[in-house]
Amino acid sequence: DRFARTGEGRFSAGGRLTLAAGGTLLSSGSDYTATEFIAVAGGDLTIAGSKIIEEAITRNGRERHTRIQAVAARIDADTVTIQGVGRAIEAEDGQTATTESTVHLDHVAIQSRGTAHVSATGDIAITPGAEFEHDYRHRKSSGLLSKRVRIDERTALRAATSGIDAGTLVLEALGDVSLTATRIAIRGERSEGDQTGRPTESRIIAGGDILYAAVHDQETNTHFDKKSFSLAGIRLSERSTETSHEQLVALPTELQSEADVLSESGGDTTLTGTRIELGENVMTLAVGGTLRLEAAYDLERTQEVERSFTLGGLDGFDPKLGKNTEDTTIDEHSGARATQIDAGAVAIETGGDLMLAGADIRADDNLDLAVGGDIVQQDAASTRQHFAEQRTSYIGSFVNTSDGRVHDFGVSTQRSKGRQTETSRTTRFNTLTAGDGTLTIHTGGDADLTATHLSAGGDLVTAIGATLTLGGASDTTSSGWQTQDRVTLGKAEDLERATTTASRVQASRIEVGGRFDVAAETVAIGAVQVSTGEGAFFDADAIELKIETDSDFHQFEQKDNDWSYTIGSDQGHLAETAHRARFDGGVDWGGSAPSVQVAVGDENTESFRQQDLRAQFAEQASEPDQGWIASLAQDPATHFEAVNTVEQRWDVGQQGLTQEGTIAVATVAAVFTGGAAASWAGGAATAQGAVVGAGAGSLAATSAVSFANSGGDFSAVLDAWGDDETWRQAGAAMLTAGLLNAQLVPAASGEAMSINQWASITNVEGIGRVASAGLSDLGGKFGAYLARGVVNAGVETLVHGTEAGSFVDLFRDSVVLDFSAAGAHQIGTSFGAGGSHASPALQTLAHAGLGCLSAAARDADCGAGALGG
Repeated sequence: DRFARTGEGRFSAGGRLTLAAGGTLLSSGSDYTATEFIAVAGGDLTIAGSKIIEEAITRNGRERHTRIQAVAARIDADTVTIQGVGRAIEAEDGQTATTESTVHLDHVAIQSRGTAHVSATGDIAITPGAEFEHDYRHRKSSGLLSKRVRIDERTALRAATSGIDAGTLVLEALGDVSLTATRIAIRGERSEGDQTGRPTESRIIAGGDILYAAVHDQETNTHFDKKSFSLAGIRLSERSTETSHEQLVALPTELQSEADVLSESGGDTTLTGTRIELGENVMTLAVGGTLRLEAAYDLERTQEVERSFTLGGLDGFDPKLGKNTEDTTIDEHSGARATQIDAGAVAIETGGDLMLAGADIRADDNLDLAVGGDIVQQDAASTRQHFAEQRTSYIGSFVNTSDGRVHDFGVSTQRSKGRQTETSRTTRFNTLTAGDGTLTIHTGGDADLTATHLSAGGDLVTAIGATLTLGGASDTTSSGWQTQDRVTLGKAEDLERATTTASRVQASRIEVGGRFDVAAETVAIGAVQVSTGEGAFFDADAIELKIETDSDFHQFEQKDNDWSYTIGSDQGHLAETAHRARFDGGVDWGGSAPSVQVAVGDENTESFRQQDLRAQFAEQASEPDQGWIASLAQDPATHFEAVNTVEQRWDVGQQGLTQEGTIAVATVAAVFTGGAAASWAGGAATAQGAVVGAGAGSLAATSAVSFANSGGDFSAVLDAWGDDETWRQAGAAMLTAGLLNAQLVPAASGEAMSINQWASITNVEGIGRVASAGLSDLGGKFGAYLARGVVNAGVETLVHGTEAGSFVDLFRDSVVLDFSAAGAHQIGTSFGAGGSHASPALQTLAHAGLGCLSAAARDADCGAGALGG
């Protein structure tokens, strides 16, 4: 029922060598040599290689070496037959069914001079073995004042490929077939009685999906070197370098054949970076679902980080204390390796879509694409990135966090940062080539052939069920730099930043020795260069000639901040240049009147008439390969569409007060206008004087802030006076002052008093609430605090709605701030000069605690409240 053979061994037979099991068959680490090799299992069948493990540890673990070497299981025979036949079982309906039996060949090398036949009622998987190598070395030395640590580490993970070398190959599975990093060589075997002299066709057939997959060889090297100097436990200086290099190299499946090859799947078929070379033979891809032809990617990444710390006076006599530096450089390159098919003739037939995402298909003769669904183009691209950053900090250090950001830690009095970035993206175009024959493309749906080169020595014939799109692709480059200096304690910052981005359209090429025949419902043509021997002929309901644009963007920003004032500038430009199709060899648009896009810059597209656009389009007829434009411009049926291309330049400057500066200016303005407001009241009643003073203080503060923000422009003050918001603020201040200072509350003496007198709180312009009583009479003042809350919240809600918050929130804030004012008075009388427990330190701590509690009660920041307290 079960066969298992593990461990190294060699088995040979002069004739037939058979491994058979009614259930599971497992062979690991054995080699087989025979004239005929047969392995049959009713259950799952696995033939796998073996591993050799080496490990060495020296110097108390400071040096370690580990190696895992993969050894292939070898099968050498004239014919090789490996079958997972399943077992017959009786179903509930009385019918006989066959169980699924999978075949897994893990790191196997098959050498067959005749036919190698692998079949399964389930899936077939051919996978590589894995090799691993790890070296670690840790060196440490120390002297009287110095210490040095060096660590070198290398890790490599490689795939040990499986291989099949046969005269004829047959892979048949009722389920899926997956070939991962597999090397297949087919020498070609001629069957007896074959009159044509052509070798027998090799077949890879699956009832489900077929996957030609790639894996990556990976290698990582890291180097760490740190030197430090210290005296009596005090670190004087420290320098460290950490370098890491990572490389991933794609290892795709490769198929070389001296015979025709048929790959047929009932489901999807995917080729990732696959290389197929058939010489003069025929490659046929028959796919019931979607065929994906996509690139595999290599990656190389190098990162170097240098850090240093120097105590003051030791690094070039730098006077600042505790200098930290960190220099980081990262270079990364990702390269796309397209799927390549090279054969005498190529025939592709799909029931679903054809996805082109990095494919090179070349046929010496004919190349035929018959796609039941759409042809979908997905960009494959190679990228490069460079990043460099220099950071300096005084009295502080850097902390690298898991989220990838770098934060300053400690009391940093000054920080500086310089950064440079460069990136580029280059599109890997698809290519479809019929060397001396005809290139035929038929689809049931759309065909997106942007970023695709088409070439045929004969004719190029397209029959598209819906829309055919021809066009180019854009390659981009970008660079940027930034310098930044910041003094944390003083909140000063200088920033300069520049960004440049360029996008360039790369046109697709269509090169045809004969005719270029296009049949589709709609044809959209962008940046494509068409060269034909006998002309291009269109049969479509609609033809659209579109433009594609280059773009150039540059921006330079400056910002200069101190604690009270900020100045900034923003300069730059954005420009676009239009590209359209070029035809060499004549064009026949058929019975359709093309629609043509014409670039008009940034002008209003609706202002252009058809004759204006026609004349502008005709001017391009004198350009190379654009003679076809003249006849199209003269055709009265041609419709023109104006489209914008951007041409912008800007130079914007801005300046103004920071939050702290705004508070300071408003406070000074309020204090200096307090006396003027009292004189304007003319000695009127207290409530009237408070109303006038509040209004004048509000207008003075607004005017002072506007004057400062405009850099001394008095017209900005007049603009502020013309703003409705300015007068709403003044009105709110006056109404609040009137209600709080009006003599409305009966007193015990029989006279009336104001709400502010009842609460023993006065609003001082520019300062805020000032209490003249502490917390000793809290019961008597609580009602007054509630009344003040109703007035403050009610007036604010009446004038501004809910912009500043709900009535409940504003009421809460007013009551809390009144309690805080009373608490501040209590702290001053208790711990201030002349108080019962005079202590400047306790007074400061108490005010900070009160500020924190007040802020927390108002859902504000406790730290900011403590500083403000």
